[in-house]
Amino acid sequence: MSDFDWSAFLAARLDEAEPAAQRAASVAGPDWHHDHWWPEAGEATVMILSPDGSPLADMLSRDDEEMAPFIALNDPGQALREVVAARAILARHTGPHMCPEPQDDDWKVHEAGQEVTRTWPCGDVRSLLAQWSAHP
Repeated sequence: MSDFDWSAFLAARLDEAEPAAQRAASVAGPDWHHDHWWPEAGEATVMILSPDGSPLADMLSRDDEEMAPFIALNDPGQALREVVAARAILARHTGPHMCPEPQDDDWKVHEAGQEVTRTWPCGDVRSLLAQWSAHP
C-alpha cells in the first residue's frame, strides 16, 4: 500500500461514526428491534422500534420486512460496539510494536540489522479498512 496514513484515515472514519451513533442513541436508545403492526385497515406494516417500544421508522409495507431486521441489527448500540472494537484493533496494530506476526503473504517482514520493520497496514487493519472501500 502507499504512504497514505491509513491509521489516520481509519481513526477519522471511527470519529465520524461514533458521534452519529451517540446522537441516534440519545434520541431513541441504543438497542432497536423490529416488529409487525397491523393497522385497522388490516395490512401488516414492519416497524423499527426503540427499546421502550416507540416506533422509529415505519417500513410502509410488508414487502420491506427484509430490511427491518437489518436496520435493527445495525442500531446505534451495534455501531458503538463496532467503533470500540475497531479502535482496540487499531491500537494493537499501531505505535512502537506495529503489527503482530505476519498474517498473509502481502504483509512482509524485512531484516534491517537487528531491527525488524514491517510493512503496514497488515491484513487485520486492511480488513478493518475494507468497510470504507467506497469512501472517497
